[in-house]
Amino acid sequence: MNLASLGNGRPDGQLVVVSADHSRFVSAGRVAPSLLAALDDWHATAPQLADLFGALNRLGKSLETSPVSPAQAAELLALVGDGTISGTIAKQVFEKMLESGDGAALIVEREGLKQTSDTGAIEAAVAKVLADRPVLIMTVTGMARLDVEREGYKRERLQALVVAEQRRAQGGGTATVTVSPAQYPELLKAVYRRADITKPRNLVGLAKDLPVPEMEALLLADIPVTEESMRELALQRGVAVRDYLATRQLPLERLFLGAPKTTADKAPATAGAATAASGAASGPTEAAWTPRAELALTIK
Repeated sequence: MNLASLGNGRPDGQLVVVSADHSRFVSAGRVAPSLLAALDDWHATAPQLADLFGALNRLGKSLETSPVSPAQAAELLALVGDGTISGTIAKQVFEKMLESGDGAALIVEREGLKQTSDTGAIEAAVAKVLADRPVLIMTVTGMARLDVEREGYKRERLQALVVAEQRRAQGGGTATVTVSPAQYPELLKAVYRRADITKPRNLVGLAKDLPVPEMEALLLADIPVTEESMRELALQRGVAVRDYLATRQLPLERLFLGAPKTTADKAPATAGAATAASGAASGPTEAAWTPRAELALTIK
């Protein structure tokens, strides 16, 4: 993915996405105002920028030789940039633009092609499909990726140890336990003292008192994360989504769990932190992966 800054009189410039052959670019201002802003919120902006990059490359040559005007092309790409449609849908819209001569926004509205993040609308639609078609069942498949989630998994495990320490200090029980920022350092120190890990020692051989970041680093380094850990995480996600759907008018007897999917089931995507050089940035060649569960409708 190629990103660049276009001079606009501001210190950071305007964020643009550049095609793979560097012959075209399109504004990404609806995703982030500048390259720095995109990097600051990379987890959220990367999927939209990658989608816009893909659409620019897929549609670029067609746009050059088609009767679609530059303004219409810009409108189409803007709809991808702000998440109204995906890059794949953009190609369908472009074909309809050629057939009808209508603008992209009009076609998207008329054909009902807008993407939606409204979970209520999605749930209602799925519930209606299942109600109208008794032969259909839904399979929920949880997903996890070791290459992306390793550090996040370790952080969650460390937080669980801190919460367990707080529960122990409160005498056990099953009540909900919370840890405030003020309590965290002392609880983390207690977890560190209990941990069977190699610890820095002072001259008399006692474990040194360390700052919070150093204790965290040593504890995190000792937490194992395996493909089996990811399978368990993916299974938990699938169960959580299935159970949630069951509370939203979807019949449990028609909701099934698929085998959890992890990195081992699919080659990992090219990933890495974005870097900036000479006013351009490179990031993942595909949309940034996010934790999720897949839903599939099939005939029983």
